[in-house]
Amino acid sequence: MNRGLSRAVVAAGTLATYVVLLLPTLVIIGASFNVKQTTAFPPQGFSLHWYGEAIRQFGDAFTLSVILGATTAAVAIPLAVPAALAIVRYEFRGRNAIQALLLSPLFVPSLLIGVSLLSAFLTIGLQGTFVALLLAHVLLTFPYVVRTVLASLQGIPRVIEESAATLGANPRQVMQHVTVPMMSSGIFAGALFAFLVSFGEINASVFVAGPSTTTLPIQLFSYLAFSSGPVVAAISVLQICLILVVVAVIERTVGLGKALQFG
Repeated sequence: MNRGLSRAVVAAGTLATYVVLLLPTLVIIGASFNVKQTTAFPPQGFSLHWYGEAIRQFGDAFTLSVILGATTAAVAIPLAVPAALAIVRYEFRGRNAIQALLLSPLFVPSLLIGVSLLSAFLTIGLQGTFVALLLAHVLLTFPYVVRTVLASLQGIPRVIEESAATLGANPRQVMQHVTVPMMSSGIFAGALFAFLVSFGEINASVFVAGPSTTTLPIQLFSYLAFSSGPVVAAISVLQICLILVVVAVIERTVGLGKALQFG
C-alpha cells in the first residue's frame, strides 16, 4: 500500500514538473495563432497570418542561420574525427590535457569568447564577415562534436579492428571499411549537434557578426528590444519545430544519453 502510494506521488510530481516545463511553450504556440496583433493566450481566433509575417521578416536571417549551421557542421566534423580517434585509440603523454583543451570552450563563457574573437578579427580584418562568424561557431561547437564522436568510438570494441587487420586489411582499409562505418551514427549525431548549437548561438555571434551576417537569434533579439507580438511567437514555434526534428534524429541515430555523455 505504501509502495503504491509512493509511486503515485512520484508520478504526480513528475507530471506536474512536465506541465510546468511545457506550459510556456504551449502558451507561445497558442499565441502564434492569435488573430489580433497582440500576444494573447488563449488566442482570440485562429490565423496563420503571423507565420507568413515571420517568414517575410526573418526569412533571410533564418536562411543564413541554416547555412551557417550546416557549414559549421561540415567544418567541425573533419576536425573532430581525427582528434577523437587519437584520444581513444592511442596512448601518448599529455592525452588527458589535450582532451581537456579540446573541451575547454564548454567551460569558458561564450561572451568572453566573443570579446576575444572580436579583438582578434579586428586585428586581421575579418570582423563582420561570414568567415569570422563561421570560425566562432566552429570553435563553440567543436567540443560537442568531439564528445559525440568519442562516445561513439568508445562503444566500438578494438578487437573488431584488430580482426580486420589480422585478415589482411591495411590501416587505411580498416579505417575506411570498419571504423568509420561503425562510428557513422556518432559522426552524424555530432553534425546535428553542431548545427543545433550554431543555430541558436547569440552570445558570441553578437560580437563578430556584421550588418550582412545577422543571424536569426541576433535579429530576433533586436526585434524584441523595440516590439513584440504574435510574429515573435510564430518564429519561436518554427525554431521549436526545427529543434525537435534535430533532437529526434539524434535520439534515433546515437541516443541522447550517449551523445551527451561527458564521462
